[in-house]
Amino acid sequence: MNKAEERTETVTGEKKMLMPPDNGSNIQKRPSFFQTDNEFSLEPLVTLWKRERDCSALMEYILRRSDKSELYNQKKIKCLQAVIVVKGPRKSDVYMKDGTICYIEVTTKVLMSNPWLVKVSATVYLNMLYFRVYLHRPEELKLNSQIKKKLKCLLPDEKLKKMMTPSRDLKNNLKLFWKMLKTIEEERLNDEFDLI
Repeated sequence: MNKAEERTETVTGEKKMLMPPDNGSNIQKRPSFFQTDNEFSLEPLVTLWKRERDCSALMEYILRRSDKSELYNQKKIKCLQAVIVVKGPRKSDVYMKDGTICYIEVTTKVLMSNPWLVKVSATVYLNMLYFRVYLHRPEELKLNSQIKKKLKCLLPDEKLKKMMTPSRDLKNNLKLFWKMLKTIEEERLNDEFDLI
């Protein structure tokens, strides 16, 4: 065997080693945000989010993957747990996706730096993961019905509607969010806030 043939065999051997593993192990290659305990039924939602940037698919994925009590022995919450944040001078109220309320210590700068949290009034930030817009009314937001039902005790319809209605000065923030959606990383939903 001459040197050229040896090199071909070596390269061919390397190519075999570089070939992607079987489909069953592709789950390990996903970002840590999407690692779940063998929940293969959620794979299409991940694909839809990755390919189409479909916010509904990402929201559905998050809602399906955990049903446990959110605050059990926690000192921090993740952005994905928050639906609405009402910024106060010393503490901020957070209405959670599990229908509870908690209090965090956070600066306006930190809230503004997270692309998922959109400021809609002087003190209210909405986690846009859980909100949709009406087709013919792009400034009117609709909260996921499952979460709305859980939050009903804390936020009656009138109060919720008021919180979800963007002020005239901040309506443009919604448009900016939808324009940026293709570049927003889901990892930012893992940003943490300190509980009080």
